Amino acid sequence: MSQAEPRKGGPFEWLKETIEAVGVVYSAVDVLVSGAGATALAYFVESPTLRWFVVIGAIVGAIIGYFRTALYWKDVAREKRRKRSTFYFILSFFLLLVFIGTLALIGTGLAQTFEVVASIRELIIAEAAVLNGLFLVECLVLLFCLVTAITLLSPNLDRKTSTNK
Repeated sequence: MSQAEPRKGGPFEWLKETIEAVGVVYSAVDVLVSGAGATALAYFVESPTLRWFVVIGAIVGAIIGYFRTALYWKDVAREKRRKRSTFYFILSFFLLLVFIGTLALIGTGLAQTFEVVASIRELIIAEAAVLNGLFLVECLVLLFCLVTAITLLSPNLDRKTSTNK
């Protein structure tokens, strides 16, 4: 029986391989978008507790999006990745509109104008766990889609062939 060989390069070799698979520039852009996205989304939320849920959702979504894309889409044809990237950019835009709509829904402005909005607002705000979970999931999926869309454009994910080395 053979013994398992120790992993070369230390315990964080997988992280280095992932960054190399995506490329340093695209990895840096993903980090900047993640930070800016989490900050921008949290800026519009007034509650400190809710702000934490927004930031945590955004950061977790960005991390999942980055590593899932780097591992799943490596060696996939560029055209297929470009089409999927466009899909994720469009989905990110719609998710941003949903986030803004949810903020408007829990705000007092629309609730004072429309009775239906006031009743929906009361239903959502009555249970803090529902509101926190809603914003956590919205931000997680939004940043997941945005980071995935950016990472898919990385030329380092291209299929390596004998003519493309």
